[in-house]
Amino acid sequence: MKLDENTKETMVDIWASMFENEPYEVVVTAVKNHITNDTKGFLPLIGAIKEQIYKTSNPDQPTEMEAWNHVVKALRKAYYEPNKAWNTLSEIEQRIVGSANQLQQWSLMSLDALGSVVSSNFQRTYRALATKQKDIIKINPLLLGKKKMEEIE
Repeated sequence: MKLDENTKETMVDIWASMFENEPYEVVVTAVKNHITNDTKGFLPLIGAIKEQIYKTSNPDQPTEMEAWNHVVKALRKAYYEPNKAWNTLSEIEQRIVGSANQLQQWSLMSLDALGSVVSSNFQRTYRALATKQKDIIKINPLLLGKKKMEEIE
């Protein structure tokens, strides 16, 4: 497909604006990684490059199950030391749990109720918040530093 000069300039301007908050080296590395691993044969999409940058920049982002397991670990201490247990949770985990008192209340629940209802609600909420956080970072990585987790809802 042959593109005229005006279309080429427009495409370059769009790409430049979409990655203006990313270091040049990070974008180049992401494009090279995408091209190396892409089997479809098309030009890379901006979203694919943003995803590659996110994955490279956030390799330790826990899954919802890993986050839930972290909460379960905190629950073991939560009955006697709710504040200490609360402080072991990440910001997103704290956002979902709500408070040290709630963590303590969960520690009193039966394993069946905790393992089904609370677990599924926590994981669903975690997945939604993590996706929203990821989308914000992909749009503009500088925005997340200015937002607190409670603003991402």
